[in-house]
Amino acid sequence: MLKELKETEQEMLQMNAQLEEEIEVVKEDCNDLKADYRDICEENKQIREYIEDMHSFLIPYFNNIVGADDNDEDNEGVKDMEIDKNNADEDNEEKDDDVDLEFDEVTLGPFLIELFRQQQQQQQQQEVEQEEQGDEQDQQEEEKQEESENQQEQQGEQEKQRDQIRQ
Repeated sequence: MLKELKETEQEMLQMNAQLEEEIEVVKEDCNDLKADYRDICEENKQIREYIEDMHSFLIPYFNNIVGADDNDEDNEGVKDMEIDKNNADEDNEEKDDDVDLEFDEVTLGPFLIELFRQQQQQQQQQEVEQEEQGDEQDQQEEEKQEESENQQEQQGEQEKQRDQIRQ
């Protein structure tokens, strides 16, 4: 019996050691994942800042294009816009050509996504309006059917009364 207890104790110690090793491995993996997560968050922050920089450049530019007078045939308002001022650093000096912001899917994406979202909302709103109109038509048809059924019932009752009177 004592021998069995010693064997059981040894097995438990071995299992405990294995579990401790596994715990250490999992802790290391967890720390690696945390570091990766921090790196990803930092990269996302940099991307967000880059996009915000692009927005600060694009929004005034697009507003100038959209807000140009219809009478302004040559879009003088757009031509007069000094793009370099929007692309200047804090000292109002032009940035180097090496660090010019590019128009790519990362920077234009949010604009396209917003445009798509607005179009989807308009389309859904139109669908809802069409459904409401369809529901109104269905309701009117149901009311007409109910009226015709009521008329048929009344005619049936009138015929029964006539038959009873005849008898």
